[in-house]
Amino acid sequence: MSDNQALIYQSELDFISRCVMDYPDSETGGDFFGSFTRDGKIKIEYVIGPGINTNRTQHSFFQDIDYLKSCGSLLHNKFGLQHIGAWHSHHRLSLYQPSSGDINTMKNALQNGNLPLFLISICNIDRNNSVVISPFMFTRNNSVNYIPYKWQVLQGISPFREKLSREGINLFTEPKSDVSSSRINIEVKDDNSIQKPLMPSDSYWKTDVGKNLLKETYESLQHRNHVSEVEILQKKDNRIAIRFKLSGLVHEMILPHNFPNQPIEVSILSNEQVFSQIEIPLKKQRHFPSDMDVVLRFIEKKFRKKLF
Repeated sequence: MSDNQALIYQSELDFISRCVMDYPDSETGGDFFGSFTRDGKIKIEYVIGPGINTNRTQHSFFQDIDYLKSCGSLLHNKFGLQHIGAWHSHHRLSLYQPSSGDINTMKNALQNGNLPLFLISICNIDRNNSVVISPFMFTRNNSVNYIPYKWQVLQGISPFREKLSREGINLFTEPKSDVSSSRINIEVKDDNSIQKPLMPSDSYWKTDVGKNLLKETYESLQHRNHVSEVEILQKKDNRIAIRFKLSGLVHEMILPHNFPNQPIEVSILSNEQVFSQIEIPLKKQRHFPSDMDVVLRFIEKKFRKKLF
């Protein structure tokens, strides 16, 4: 694979953007089919979107497996295309890189399957309603989680999309959003130009100390055996949140901009709705994040009293 680039037709980027705009407030996704060039570049020649039996929430997407298999079988038997990647959206979450959940899923798939590599693309809707489509390469034996890639865009319509359209094959689902009416622009951003979360200029998390604390908190949670699926999000009101699973329950730790003068809120979510909520008192926040076990024990104890 040369110079960390993947080839893709403009028609396929347009298709992805329309799919993303169909679900501006929840995750959606699809899959890449293609081949490899002589110099080892991955070439995406046909993109599919979500099947009708897809499961999605604001923070998760699960493809319709029967639909994926049917599409894959047709594309392979008719054109020899391989299933070489997948894409999904983080809609308006401003999360432009693979989440910890994405990374764990890919690691397990590469280790337990026959795939030596897999390209995934993360899609976001920015402030201008442009769809940002960012590619990342995962490989089985790489010491890093993933490699940021760049698109080499092939102008025009994929010849495979044109042929299937002429033949009237109606297996594939089509997005409802229309490019012309939605004024969707395609932006391709590399790892060095990702949009940063919007925060007030006086936010604690914009200071060097705050940035380091946020990083330490994230890493501290990641290294706890009973904590999983840790990711940093931004709420609609621009507050920073760290989402994670603790004792099988989805928790969201919301960090106030005027930390440490305001308590941290912690919520338990059920079906993306707040099921229960507590605050971490200011005196307890002195353990944050240097002794995260103390904080987690406090959280579990408080919720146990509230829920049981």
